[in-house]
Amino acid sequence: MKHIKIVPMAAEHLNDVAALELACFSRPWSRQMLAEELDNQCAAFLVALEPETEKVIGYAGLLVAADEGYITNVAVDPSRRRQGVAAQLLQVFDNFARGNQLAFLTLEVRPSNAAAIALYQGFGFEEVVWLLLFGYLPTAEQLSGFTRLLEQHRELPEGFIEDMIIKAPSPNIMNKLARSVLALYSYDELAEDMSLENIVRQSIELIARVSTIMVNAYQVKKRYYDHQSLFFHTPIDGMSFSENILSTMRLDRRFTREEAKLLDICLILHAEHGGGNNSTFACRVLSSSGTDTYAAISAAIGGLKGPRHGGANIKVMQMLEGMKAAVKDSGDDEEIAAYLRKLLAGEAGDRSGLIYGMGHAVYTKSDPRAGILKTHAEKMAVSSGFAEEFRLLSAVERLAPAMLGGKKGGADAVCANVDLYSGLVYKMLGIPDELFTPLFAVARMAGWCAHRIEEVMTCRRIVRPAYKTIQETAPYVPLYARKRTDA
Repeated sequence: MKHIKIVPMAAEHLNDVAALELACFSRPWSRQMLAEELDNQCAAFLVALEPETEKVIGYAGLLVAADEGYITNVAVDPSRRRQGVAAQLLQVFDNFARGNQLAFLTLEVRPSNAAAIALYQGFGFEEVVWLLLFGYLPTAEQLSGFTRLLEQHRELPEGFIEDMIIKAPSPNIMNKLARSVLALYSYDELAEDMSLENIVRQSIELIARVSTIMVNAYQVKKRYYDHQSLFFHTPIDGMSFSENILSTMRLDRRFTREEAKLLDICLILHAEHGGGNNSTFACRVLSSSGTDTYAAISAAIGGLKGPRHGGANIKVMQMLEGMKAAVKDSGDDEEIAAYLRKLLAGEAGDRSGLIYGMGHAVYTKSDPRAGILKTHAEKMAVSSGFAEEFRLLSAVERLAPAMLGGKKGGADAVCANVDLYSGLVYKMLGIPDELFTPLFAVARMAGWCAHRIEEVMTCRRIVRPAYKTIQETAPYVPLYARKRTDA
């Protein structure tokens, strides 16, 4: 809810606030108890109002003792949850605590209240973005300001959606991302400015905008190619990256805190992976030539689009669907192994001879990203109806190394990579296949921008990989003397 109104609690709000207490808590505060807080010089209570109706949709309370702050109450109308109301209320208290130099600001919550814990702990991707861009972890004040800066740039330039997204739909969202990033050049008066300050500014804008472009491009794709209804939701201030992605992607804008936290983890895991991977290297190669930010980043998107790179998680899900159709018992290792042997022989799946989601150029014994995603996927699989899919992928992780060992240098040289489970996690979150790789791009934008900054600021030579031809030399034959060589 972008345009809520936050004001101090007054007497005319007491009935609505008391009703919220009854709706939200098993042991609610009474109206009398709330009324007494109005005269408490050490307490501050805030209410969130709908601007049109002045209806109370949330409230929060703060008790200050000396230089210590204790948040006593936080409640939001059940019909208005997952819209950033609580986050905006708490942000006011956070600003108050910083402005008055409180030693700390705390709130007690039951261990069983997972949703509340997730709210108060916040999200980590924004902090990772800061770390990648600046090389150190932010303070709470820096992170708060940086988060607000990202929020300010989520909206696209005026006319961009109409001119660049709606008028030129694409069946592939990665293609549309690359084209849209290139198009942003025309909206930047300082597009060719190579100063550090300007590249950082461009980086922050791209990181903030890419998720908005992704969701809008997907909506247009659904309308033009899938003949589904078209809708655009605007980003909501006070929401994290993952919350806004889920909110703008879904028609009803509803999601659970647990879903947003899991997507946040996915974004963190995909944000950076060194300078040698295909897409990041492409960004560095173009940056070394002195080209602009938009050209360099669009090249990185083009590299990530490929099924051998960012598109691998889609290939895993396609492989999984083939396994589900061919394997009758997901608990039968021999039946699964027989299907994997067919994959390797090019007799099943896409006939590539590959087992997708297995093997990595850097990780051999284990991919820590895969381990983290597997843990979360296992927790969600049963409750979301994906237990069979999880069992099959777990079997692939367990059985494939021995089969691939001969090709890779032994069974211990092959492990599951992050793509084996990322697609399943996205599927359980209700994210369509078309957005699997674009979500990778949304996360990796931070890493690309960090590498571009490093390349431009510290390297002074163009990247030129060594190349050696194996073509034999041949004498020049005049045009009139040439004979056709094609049979």
